[in-house]
Amino acid sequence: IDAFSAHAGKKDLDYYTEQIQGLEKIFLVHGEAEQMYSFAQRLEKKTQAEIFMPERGEEFSLK
Repeated sequence: IDAFSAHAGKKDLDYYTEQIQGLEKIFLVHGEAEQMYSFAQRLEKKTQAEIFMPERGEEFSLK
């Protein structure tokens, strides 16, 4: 994992994700469900990345 962002607003998060080239997967794991869903939709339009909003206890293997 080359980068991490915490407690940023919509504008900051949009800028942050635009600066990272080659995003393949994005995990949204903290925030209110409605805002996370809205952010996930924006990310799907702006990036080629696969967007995940894992449920509590859900596990993923990262390579």
